[in-house]
Amino acid sequence: MKKFFTIFVVALLVTLLLCGCQSNENTQSEIATDNIESTTVQNQAEEVLDIENLKENEFRISDLPGKITVSDSYNVYSLDNEYTDEMCAEQSVEPDRMKLYLDTQKEYGGINMFIIPKSNPIATTDFQIQIKVKSEKDYGIDNFAELSSSDFSMYKEALMQSFETSLNTELTSTVYENKSKKWIVFDCYMTDHQTRYATILNGKMIYVIGKSTIGPLTDTQKNEITQIIDSLKF
Repeated sequence: MKKFFTIFVVALLVTLLLCGCQSNENTQSEIATDNIESTTVQNQAEEVLDIENLKENEFRISDLPGKITVSDSYNVYSLDNEYTDEMCAEQSVEPDRMKLYLDTQKEYGGINMFIIPKSNPIATTDFQIQIKVKSEKDYGIDNFAELSSSDFSMYKEALMQSFETSLNTELTSTVYENKSKKWIVFDCYMTDHQTRYATILNGKMIYVIGKSTIGPLTDTQKNEITQIIDSLKF
C-alpha cells in the first residue's frame, strides 16, 4: 500500500510538472506572438508616417503630417518639397517668384500646396488643385470616419452653415468616403468655381480644393482630386 501511494505521488508530480512546462511554453508562445503583432503594427504605423523618405511622385505635407501621390501630368509646388527651375519654366514663372508666391500664400492664405497641370502658366491656368491644412487649431477629432452618423452630421451642418453665411448663399453638400477617410464635398463660387473636399485628420481641418476659372469642375477633374485624396497617408 505504501509503495502504491509513493508511485501515485510521483506520477502526480510528473503530471503537474508536464502541465506546468506546457503552460509556460504556451505563455511564452503567446508573448512572442503578441510581440510580433505589436512590432508589425508599429512598423506599419512608422511606414505610413514616414514623410522623409518619399517614393517617386510622393509629396509630403508636414503640417498634417502625411504624404500624397500625384500623377506625372501635374507639377507640385510647396515649401515642404523640392521643385526645379525646369518645373517653374513650364509654369512661366521665375523660381524666386515662385518661392515668394508660396511664402505669401502659406502665410496669408494657409495654402500648403499647389498642384498645377504641366505646361500651364501659373498666372493663367484654368484649373489647379490646392491643399490647405488648418494646423493652428485642434478640433479634438482624430478622423471623421470614427464619428457616429449623428456627430458627423452635426459637424457637416456646422461647416456648411459657416460657408453659407460667409458667401451669403445656400450650398448643397455630399459625402466622399474611402476606407480610412470621410470628406464633406461641396461646390461654391468665390473668385472662381471651386469644389472643396473637407475633413478632419489628426485633429486638423484639411481642405483639398479644385479651382476652375472657366466653369464648374468636370467629373474628370473631380476624379483626379479623389485619386489624390485616396493616396493620402497620415
